Amino acid sequence: MKCEKSSEIVAYLKGEVEEAGREPLRLHFEGCAECTKELARFDRTLKALGRLETVDPAPGFAWRVRQAFAEAHPEFMERVRPRRPSDSWWESLRAHFDFVPAWAISVAVHVLLLAIAAIVLLSPRSEEDELRDSSIQAKPRRHTAGPEWKSADGTGRRSADFTPDGPREYTPDWPRDPDDPNRDVKPRIPERDPFKPMDPRHWVERFKKDNRILAFLESRTNEKTKDLLRKMYGGEETGPAVRRSLGWLARVQEADGRWTAGKREYEVGLTGLALLAFLGDGHTHVRGEHAEVVKKGIQFLLSEQRSNGLVGRNEGHYMYDHGIATLALLEAYVMTRDEALQAPASSAVAFTVSAQNSAGGWGYAYRANENDTSVGGWQILLLRLALMSGDKTVIPALNQARDRLSLLTDSEGKVGYRARLQFPNGCHALTAVGMFAHVMANHTPDGALLDLQAKVLLELPPIVSTEPQSYPSNDLYFAYFGSLALFQKGGNPWAEWYPLVKKKVLESQGRDGAWPAGFDKWSGYGGQVYTTAMGALVLETPWRYPRLAD
Repeated sequence: MKCEKSSEIVAYLKGEVEEAGREPLRLHFEGCAECTKELARFDRTLKALGRLETVDPAPGFAWRVRQAFAEAHPEFMERVRPRRPSDSWWESLRAHFDFVPAWAISVAVHVLLLAIAAIVLLSPRSEEDELRDSSIQAKPRRHTAGPEWKSADGTGRRSADFTPDGPREYTPDWPRDPDDPNRDVKPRIPERDPFKPMDPRHWVERFKKDNRILAFLESRTNEKTKDLLRKMYGGEETGPAVRRSLGWLARVQEADGRWTAGKREYEVGLTGLALLAFLGDGHTHVRGEHAEVVKKGIQFLLSEQRSNGLVGRNEGHYMYDHGIATLALLEAYVMTRDEALQAPASSAVAFTVSAQNSAGGWGYAYRANENDTSVGGWQILLLRLALMSGDKTVIPALNQARDRLSLLTDSEGKVGYRARLQFPNGCHALTAVGMFAHVMANHTPDGALLDLQAKVLLELPPIVSTEPQSYPSNDLYFAYFGSLALFQKGGNPWAEWYPLVKKKVLESQGRDGAWPAGFDKWSGYGGQVYTTAMGALVLETPWRYPRLAD
């Protein structure tokens, strides 16, 4: 049933609502799922209309062309006699077309019919467009029953024997030992892949872009490619620093594969971050200097996965941990095409889709009513990677997330925390998350919006100083997402941002390869593992993902 407040959306967007009435309307729109969808649709339409150029054709243009043609070639055209009041509609039409031969009319009609048939029969809409329209127009899904948190043995933990057909003994088919001389043989792509390949007839240019991203991830293990990217994007001196940081992370890994900072609730997220750092530099569980380290880390994540797909415990702010861990599993799968990772990665993606609330966002917990932009950024990124791998079932969830992100973005490009204009810890890190999510979630990002957001990010450096007294002002989370977002933007914003960030990150790295435990404002949650993994990820920016605009 349509909300009665939806009739005020247009006036709200055009700024015609009085100041006293805007805040109550904003609060209503944020909480009403129907109004949220209507607001997103109107917002997109008004922005599109605002970009149209005014067209003012001169009156009588067609008539003057006709008259000029008649004067130049009287043998082909007769002047149209003025219409008499007694003329019928048919007689008037005949008077206009008496000069056209019958065979020409027949040819024109047949060509028109063939063109219509070609449009209808030969130009099918892509599955993404169909699902996008249906997801925008559909009513919010009703969340009735929640997921089953406990496994069959009652422990609540997913043992590593997950298969769609039921429990069996889990024997992961890890490829050859890193010391095997044949270790460089590329793992075979499985014949039956749950991430079904995309049909290029339905994807056209979109498929090419996604295919380029997948190929880029698969080529991370190529040292020549990484060296070339370092030279192209200003990362020549970062290679040794990244290797030292990965060496430190390898040394502090626990025997069971986890990374910890002393708090059990953050171990899944920290392990996911550390794995992303290794994967970003080309190390997988099948090849690379740290293959055994990555293998143990992945095994730990699989041992922590529940039967409903959640990676980690359903305690605290677990959607953060789940999103980061799922992204690590997806990247490992894409880079190796290892059959053993297909079902766990697919199950984890399905949990993210299921955990999305009716407004299109994610909070700290399953279907939380409160949305969180920071949590949502990780979910959007993993959904995009799942879509690239061929899982089209995520399209409605991704579209709803885009609409939600649009509602959180104000006219200056700043992205709010749980509502527009809400910045409890500043707008810069949130805007960086939103900017990168916008680029990854849209085949054609809004260039004007990216320009605004780039200006916001350049207002404040993420690393204020390398002096210990300034550590609480540093923000590696902002540095990470800001670097990813501005790398995609390229041009002057990237050239202004990255050299300074890179310089300060390199200067603050210790001789052992780690960054100080209290280096930034969020390090209290993850300690030195967090700061070192994030520092490495910032330095890896130029070769983690391709620049989609190139």
